[in-house]
Amino acid sequence: MLVIIALSSGSQMENIEKIFYMLDFNNDGVISSEEYELVTSDIFLLANERKVSMSTQDHLTKLTYEEMDSNKDGEVDLKEFIKDQTLM
Repeated sequence: MLVIIALSSGSQMENIEKIFYMLDFNNDGVISSEEYELVTSDIFLLANERKVSMSTQDHLTKLTYEEMDSNKDGEVDLKEFIKDQTLM
């Protein structure tokens, strides 16, 4: 509920930045693959996607993370995250 309230105000760009900082658990300015894996596994649980195998979940997580990591340095910074989100 708190996330919905936090994202209900502000522009699209402000909301994307809020999501980025929610995913950056250790506040180091980047989303690591480990942080992203934690979030995506929770999303699969919340979506009640029992039909999707763990290997498929892992593959989708890795694929989407690699897509966001446009400079291929193994981390997703705010600039990359914004770029990926605004392409949708």
